[in-house]
Amino acid sequence: MIFTLLLSFLCAPALAGNWLVSIERAGFFGQYSLGGGYEWSPHHEVDLSYGFYSNGSRSGRQLNTVYRFSPWTIERPTHVWVPVHLGLFLMFSLERDRFFFNSPSKYPYKDYYEQNALRGGVEFGTAFRLRSPALTIAYHMRFLDNGMVAIYNNSRKDLQYYLSSGIALQYRFE
Repeated sequence: MIFTLLLSFLCAPALAGNWLVSIERAGFFGQYSLGGGYEWSPHHEVDLSYGFYSNGSRSGRQLNTVYRFSPWTIERPTHVWVPVHLGLFLMFSLERDRFFFNSPSKYPYKDYYEQNALRGGVEFGTAFRLRSPALTIAYHMRFLDNGMVAIYNNSRKDLQYYLSSGIALQYRFE
């Protein structure tokens, strides 16, 4: 996925499409997230963002990337509605002292929940785009991979461990 994102950004001048910037109240992507992206067709988009979050007295940062596929759009003269998009995402925490790449052990106690630095998942959402000004408001529901594993392997049943939502405001350079 990261390779696809980098390839998209490097090849973008040769492709017809739209660049975008976004700010998001992002759930798993951070309490707040700032980023940019590229839409090379009405059906395909990639985003890269930098998220900020706080956990009690601690604050942290992370990098996020997402690929989104929109099977269809409903276009009108003044706006475009994307009824549903499907996506795959990766998050990378920049807090080396709290998150890790390799698990120290295999579920050492019943309520153990892994805190990996690199995590992924799937995303579902919808978006409403104005043509002028070129603003988009989007809603995303994200399911985290190790949250699903934690439900299966131990007693973590809380939604906060595997499900989050976010709302984004985007500006498209058309």
